[in-house]
Amino acid sequence: MLQRRPLVHCEEIAARLKKTRAPIDRLNVPAEPGVYAIFVREAAQLRVRDTVLRGLIYLGTSGDIASRLREWHFKSGGSRFSTLRRSLGAILKDHLRLVAVPRGSGRDRLRYANYCFTLDGEERLTAWIRDNLEVGICPLDARDADLRAIEANLIADLTPGLCLAKWPNPLADYIRELRRQCADEARRAQN
Repeated sequence: MLQRRPLVHCEEIAARLKKTRAPIDRLNVPAEPGVYAIFVREAAQLRVRDTVLRGLIYLGTSGDIASRLREWHFKSGGSRFSTLRRSLGAILKDHLRLVAVPRGSGRDRLRYANYCFTLDGEERLTAWIRDNLEVGICPLDARDADLRAIEANLIADLTPGLCLAKWPNPLADYIRELRRQCADEARRAQN
């Protein structure tokens, strides 16, 4: 089990995220608050337009790191609630033959914007994630840490390519356009 202690400096948290970096299946993730970082494996590539993303690509915080990673980011079907999965799916749409669909039925106005992919597409996306990404974690004592402020500072300092806010990401508009195209496809699938 990872030792928990208050961390207040972004440099210390960033170092801890790198130190704990491991393949998704080998990481012991606690059900505790903290910071998580998603990395592209050294042998893998993630191409966005003319840019190859390497190393850190996404950073987030959660009141329960284990749940966020297992239930949202790394679970097939999690695209309904995972910004990371929707961005990855939009980028890898053609490569993985993904088809965007509404996240549910009913009158939920976000069912298109927070699209997911067909079941077989969600499985292909999950397999790609497991084969190509790694995660680092840094549990924090929520009483001693303002998770949102830490997240904003870390994103501004570390500039992860799939974080579309909190820093002037040069890829943000392009990724948002890819996601808009997926949302449009999900809207058409409903009709």
